[in-house]
Amino acid sequence: MLPRVPPRHPVPWLAAALLAAGCETPARKTYEDYARGPTKTYVQGHFGGSSFDEELAPSTDSESLPAVGFAAQVPVRTGRLELGWEVGFLFGWEFESRNVSDATGVAKVDDELLWGDLFTGAFAAWHLGRARLYVSGGPQLSLAYFERSGDRDLDARGHGFGGYVRTGVDLRLSDEIWMGVAVRGVTSDLDYDQDAPDVDLDALQGFITMTVHF
Repeated sequence: MLPRVPPRHPVPWLAAALLAAGCETPARKTYEDYARGPTKTYVQGHFGGSSFDEELAPSTDSESLPAVGFAAQVPVRTGRLELGWEVGFLFGWEFESRNVSDATGVAKVDDELLWGDLFTGAFAAWHLGRARLYVSGGPQLSLAYFERSGDRDLDARGHGFGGYVRTGVDLRLSDEIWMGVAVRGVTSDLDYDQDAPDVDLDALQGFITMTVHF
């Protein structure tokens, strides 16, 4: 007589099946998922710098500045091709201390420069697999504050209008997180209200971007 084999208990097998199902990697969203879903906003953090064709303030090393900021893109058409509008703000700064010699001796000069860029415009974006390529452009407002203390005190505020174009590419890390790079060109003027000379500026900016889609 063959030995009696006890029946297998179903609970361990069911638990193993549920565990395997829970460990499966969910499918990533495609552009069709974005087209069918509700309109969502892309919010980008920018970390990089600006290079200007001339100094933003007299006798300073302000032809290049670090820059940080954000941009929000709101699609009005979704799918593989997205169309919409964007708004954003960028901020740069320069703090410098140096010694200046004149007929009376040596004086310490402290310069403080703050620069802002408020912009809005239209954008178009293409979903190419895990990548998202976009271009945008529109008007912008330049703002500046320049203070000098030392040999000749100066407190000046400036503003000016111009335009910008921007392009970049993002790589999807997850359904809601993207990381990429962006390049931006700006042409604008900067009119100060004090003795600081007015500036006609052209800038080229480069950024690493981190984007949240929600």
